[in-house]
Amino acid sequence: MWQQHVLVIEDDAALRRAVVDALRFQGYGTWEADDGERGLEMAVKVECDLILLDLVLPGLDGLDILRQVRASRPALPVIILTARGEESERVRCALPRRTVAGGRRGRVLFSPAGASGRSPGR
Repeated sequence: MWQQHVLVIEDDAALRRAVVDALRFQGYGTWEADDGERGLEMAVKVECDLILLDLVLPGLDGLDILRQVRASRPALPVIILTARGEESERVRCALPRRTVAGGRRGRVLFSPAGASGRSPGR
């Protein structure tokens, strides 16, 4: 049976556990990292279909991880999890923008099940 995998990079243990539990309950396989260095190591090595990435991490910052993931695995979807609410931070995470259907430019939003077009467990 084929299963989608999500890498969760989050230093808050309670939040990470809640996200991982919810993903597993929905049938996803999970990988976990609790700091920036381990998160980057896993992001470039493990087979995952999606990364859930916190921006504020001990060690390596989430934006640094995002830049390196984009350089090594540009097609890998990444969803940012953060308590940062400033518009400048949201803009930094959204750039560069990708072209979406119909030639429009904008952020590409998706659900984990849509990351590769297949549903978990099928």
